[in-house]
Amino acid sequence: MTLYDLVNSKIYKGSLYDISLQQSCVITTINPHSYCIAKKDAVFNNALLSSDVLLPDGFGIVLAVKILTGQKIKSKLGIIFIWEETLKLNVM
Repeated sequence: MTLYDLVNSKIYKGSLYDISLQQSCVITTINPHSYCIAKKDAVFNNALLSSDVLLPDGFGIVLAVKILTGQKIKSKLGIIFIWEETLKLNVM
């Protein structure tokens, strides 16, 4: 999958708080390094592409989305969101 295809179709661009966590879902994050690794590692690539939600992690992917599609991403702190929500679930 090309970077254009990835950012155009798979990367989540909405608000993090619109992701439903009421049922199980697989959330992964992608940054420029993991994109490069995925280009060489088919298993890792499949894991990213088969996730329910693929969040941008860092400015590099956010910039790629902006340049390649003209779309703006509402939040780029994927891993922080996942950590906060996981802590909330563990407390309940």
